[in-house]
Amino acid sequence: MQTISGLLVESAVRNSPRLALVDDQRQLTYAQWLVRATRIANALRAASIASGDRLAVMADDEVSAVETYLGVWLAGATLVHVSARLAAPEVEYLLEDAEVRGFMWTPRLAEVADAVAGVDDLAVGLAIDPTPGSPYDEMIKAASTRRPEGQPSPATAAIIGYTSGTSGRPKGAVVSHQGLALATMLNAYNIRVPRYSRMAFSASLSFCAAIWGQVLPHLHVGGTVRLLGHYDVDSWVDRIERDRSTWTYLPTPLIGDFTEAVAQRPGVLEHLVTAMHAGSLAPRAYVARAVEVLGGRYLESYGMTEVMGCLSASDATDYTAVDADDAVLASAGRVVPNASVWIVRADGTAADVGEDGEIVAAVDPIFDGYWGDPVKTDSVYSDGVFRTGDAGHFDESSYLYVTARLVDMIVSGGMNVYPAEVERVLMMLPGVRHAAVFGVPHPKWVEGVAAAIVLAPGATLERDTVIEHCRRELASYKKPTQVEFIPEMPMVGNHKVDRRALRARFADLLPQ
Repeated sequence: MQTISGLLVESAVRNSPRLALVDDQRQLTYAQWLVRATRIANALRAASIASGDRLAVMADDEVSAVETYLGVWLAGATLVHVSARLAAPEVEYLLEDAEVRGFMWTPRLAEVADAVAGVDDLAVGLAIDPTPGSPYDEMIKAASTRRPEGQPSPATAAIIGYTSGTSGRPKGAVVSHQGLALATMLNAYNIRVPRYSRMAFSASLSFCAAIWGQVLPHLHVGGTVRLLGHYDVDSWVDRIERDRSTWTYLPTPLIGDFTEAVAQRPGVLEHLVTAMHAGSLAPRAYVARAVEVLGGRYLESYGMTEVMGCLSASDATDYTAVDADDAVLASAGRVVPNASVWIVRADGTAADVGEDGEIVAAVDPIFDGYWGDPVKTDSVYSDGVFRTGDAGHFDESSYLYVTARLVDMIVSGGMNVYPAEVERVLMMLPGVRHAAVFGVPHPKWVEGVAAAIVLAPGATLERDTVIEHCRRELASYKKPTQVEFIPEMPMVGNHKVDRRALRARFADLLPQ
């Protein structure tokens, strides 16, 4: 079986003169990337980071982050992924939970890193600063370019990716070298990454799913990864035009703006092969317009951290001759070849076509379990079956529809309310850029339906208008009883709305 380090080394050797990584400050060919990663690996070994040790990395979207990832793997260590969006106490929890031996961060995150207790006691505590003369630069210069001996076995843990948990504490999904290598190869196929692809990386390294779901597949096929960093839609499309990018990712709040920008600059479509959306349900109206402008280049997918990729994805032919009312626009595509997916009722029996139930799957690869928590692992994965915790159904053509997280389902007055259904209706309102629906305590109905809305710049909307709109489009019990307009939607480290934060914020606003 293959290791992720072995897979990437093979690609680096095979594509040595090609451009691998680019950001606003630096660029590396595959040959340069491999040399620097090898030096990092030897420097870590010299600092007493042994095979199997865990080393945490918290990084902005920079070339230096990706060279460090490969360096950690070549050293035989396990990469503990730390989102750049976390506060110091959250980082401390992850470092303690994973029992790390080292911690590295990119310079712009120094303020957070400096506030993390215990870093000075680690074998390695260092900013990933490629500036000539920096401690990181000097460390690399002094290290050997000879590949370290004693490379990890395929079963060794390659990465621990923390994901949000219902208990309020993140849980670390452990992924082996062989699992990460297989995921990298399969993701390149499932999300339509062309050979030698040029990616405009519009996601973020703060999300571990973006690393194995986007960055590594591109490096596997000899592609060029352009790390955009901080961008707006205009600069994003500008970059796609200049680089003649073939692949990009569509964050949910930006689908509409991106689509209209491309509609004004159709030359982008001469080279763009794939524009993928994932992470949360996209409003059907946005998908319809995206398909109108992008055609089969638009790709919808559904997956989660534990499966390191997709369970389902759309195909270019799925959007042939569809109109805005076609149900397929609300689907997550069909099941990918490396997975089996079915729907079960609460009693464990198989649901009928069109009937909502829990989405469960058998898939290869899959995570090895949650770090240090076999009980939690067994609660979602046993006998080869993974319980996603999501509700959904299949239609007669085998398209998968994801309705909501089961833990997010609202039971109001004994009636089930799926947030996605209400969010779809909210997104129909002009000026609504992002909407999230969630349950909060209610004195009469036990749970009330609350909605948080982010408006597009310059847009205005009244609370009563929102409620009346939902009353017209939905059963009365599904309409929000509380609506708040917020400047930005809180997100967790997997491109999903942080409903826990919203519930806490809204709880004091509702009548008790």
